[in-house]
Amino acid sequence: MGKKAIFVVSEKGGVGKSTVAKALLDHLRRIPAAGNDEPSHVLAFDLQPKVNQLGNAYGLKIADANGKETYSSSLNKMNPFMGVISASLEDDNGREIVGDSLESKADFLLFDLPGGKTDNLKEVFGKLSTLITQIKVAGYDIVVVMVLSFLKASAVEVGEAVAVWGEDARYVAVLNLGLAEREQFIFFDGERADQVGYPAKRLEEVGGVVIEMPKLQASTYAELDADEISFSLAASSDGPYKRTKRVRVQDWLEVMDSEIAKIGLEKYSVDSLKAFEAAQQKKASK
Repeated sequence: MGKKAIFVVSEKGGVGKSTVAKALLDHLRRIPAAGNDEPSHVLAFDLQPKVNQLGNAYGLKIADANGKETYSSSLNKMNPFMGVISASLEDDNGREIVGDSLESKADFLLFDLPGGKTDNLKEVFGKLSTLITQIKVAGYDIVVVMVLSFLKASAVEVGEAVAVWGEDARYVAVLNLGLAEREQFIFFDGERADQVGYPAKRLEEVGGVVIEMPKLQASTYAELDADEISFSLAASSDGPYKRTKRVRVQDWLEVMDSEIAKIGLEKYSVDSLKAFEAAQQKKASK
């Protein structure tokens, strides 16, 4: 289905953007495409180095003096398809890392961008239009994943993103149901959507996709975040959690996988499609 450069964006921090980035990376590195024995090669970038949520959870780690496993910048640069590269768009080195990633042999490039506008991306090659051109020249299709809250400013992002990235990109709106019930996204496709240019309709016009991120119990998610652990490890009996937390994460991850599958990033095996369908049926029955 071709190589893809995925940019995960939001109008501000705190709306679940890095959670979506983690779920995407977990999905792509865990579930093989149809006909493949191994998952895809994903080169992942955490472009919020001060927080480094994606890197801390999915990057390669070494034990510190107290025995705690912590993110290692050196290991991640040595094994980029297994780790996460942390870089800042605010300095030349970070911008060069992003630009040079286009020479990678990766099936997917995944960028967890800082909350807010994408202005710093234009500095990679001097202009954002040049970056977009170079991504295409390198053989990657652009996928813009917009993580939305129920607020007006978030809904506005849909039209703004299309204006910035152009109609040739693939767009995904992720409605974070951990922040509000589905019917409360009134500015996206509800009774006040007219005030922000009907974002859901605009998304449909450019062939975009809407997916929903299910709610994960706050205390469970807080522990995962504090422990800097991946979703798949948290759901596994090999992880640090007892059955109740494991099952919560398992259920969340099954539904999230089935939502991500709607984006169509790759072709899936029959077994994977059956698992996604079962997760959707479970979701509908709740």
